[in-house]
Amino acid sequence: MYVFVSTGGSVCAVASAHPFRDRGTGGPAEEHGIGMLLCGPDAVDRTTGAVRDVAAFVEVEPTVLLALLAIPEHSAGRDEPAVALVVHRGSRRAIAVGPFDSPTEARVWWASSINRLAANPAMACLVLLLTINPVAP
Repeated sequence: MYVFVSTGGSVCAVASAHPFRDRGTGGPAEEHGIGMLLCGPDAVDRTTGAVRDVAAFVEVEPTVLLALLAIPEHSAGRDEPAVALVVHRGSRRAIAVGPFDSPTEARVWWASSINRLAANPAMACLVLLLTINPVAP
């Protein structure tokens, strides 16, 4: 599954081999953001900071990174699917982790005491609600 994270704060997931080749399957052409593979939470070893699928990392343009980091997080307590967008501020590399059943579950995953990524001050985690859009073959 792939996700498109817009600088407006929406996250759209699609099931497609190359969903962002044609922006129309990932998000409106006028939206700015990043398309990336969605990593399952078990693909991130939080005790070491290692990610199993290095192809899941994407480089984020500086202006897009600033816009993403300015997005307010959604309130806890909502029982809607969520994604954790994990970004290294220095390298501007990001991964999308999820889906989680709720923003609260994503925050608990990130805030775990074993999470070496969260202990790194250069790392940021933005929890966003996830909209799943099936794509016709």
